[in-house]
Amino acid sequence: MTSSPAAAVPYFATEAHYLSLAGRLAAALQDGGLVLVTGDPSANPQLLSEALRKVARARRMVIDISCSSELEIEQLSRACCAGPAEPAPALFVFDEVDRLSDQQVAQTCKAFAQRAGESAAAVLLSRGCFSDRLEAPLLQPVKEALAARFRLDEIGEDESIDFLRHQLQTRYRDDEKRGVPSVIFPALAVLGVVATLGVCALLVVRHIDTPHPTTATVAATSPPPAAQPPAATPAMPATTEPAPTTDAAPAQPIAPAASPRAPQSPAVTPLSSTETAVLVSRGDDFLKAGDIASARLYYERAADAGNGSAALRLGATFDPGFLASAGVRGTLGDPARAASWYTRARDLGEAAAAQRLKSLDHTTP
Repeated sequence: MTSSPAAAVPYFATEAHYLSLAGRLAAALQDGGLVLVTGDPSANPQLLSEALRKVARARRMVIDISCSSELEIEQLSRACCAGPAEPAPALFVFDEVDRLSDQQVAQTCKAFAQRAGESAAAVLLSRGCFSDRLEAPLLQPVKEALAARFRLDEIGEDESIDFLRHQLQTRYRDDEKRGVPSVIFPALAVLGVVATLGVCALLVVRHIDTPHPTTATVAATSPPPAAQPPAATPAMPATTEPAPTTDAAPAQPIAPAASPRAPQSPAVTPLSSTETAVLVSRGDDFLKAGDIASARLYYERAADAGNGSAALRLGATFDPGFLASAGVRGTLGDPARAASWYTRARDLGEAAAAQRLKSLDHTTP
């Protein structure tokens, strides 16, 4: 799962983010083809090309092509054929594709498909508005040829924890510049937990005071008891003699009335991937604001629904190493709970969880 935080975050200018993006691009272009990377502003071609060279190593030769409205299609065609023949196929990085006309984009992609070879690959860098242009009839072949689309502000799973740490560090630095006391956010977190517990207690009390639906129904439908006849004469003393037998079939014993069945609790509705993504996003917002307690509530709900990324994030909120590196104050770590949620994340297929467990073992005394 990837997340898309607010734009203009300095984190996206770092080498770590471009290396993560390059890894996802390399995986999508393993068999060649075209991918589109959009952003506002668009990706830095130098940083991305350098990251692609580190990720691809000797498997591909990265070639930068700067696009402009004055660029002739013959120049693009020659560039597509300029890649090395052996042993590494070419990986073209077309910068500012949105500056080309629809006809130039279509001709460029056609020339790339015809002359670059099946194993060659290309990355198209543009602003976000270029995606709307792909709906034009002239660019339909380009749209169909795309192997994948990426956004520059997408955070990969391999960097989600590092990005959260960056958010927290930025938040605390900004608060210190504004002179916000560090005790405010732990106090707000405590108030949030108290308010949540108060609401839960109120719901429990209301549930107890509410009449049991099955009992009320039985009482409403049961017939009133028959009136007792007035006592006329003293009852005869009871005898121990058995009742006389007759040829009629013996009376069947009357079974005791069955007690009303307790209502079954409604089954928990499973969450969709969209709903769990929203929970994780809300948890990230609270974590960025320094409200660790509220963030844990959202992460735990998403993790219980089977979201591995949420379990990884939840474990980090208990990880003493993560809290210390992020500069979180007033929140104690819990290595045992961190290990439990990291293990849960690993079981859900989160690759980064294994490394987190190793790091936790090294930091735990």
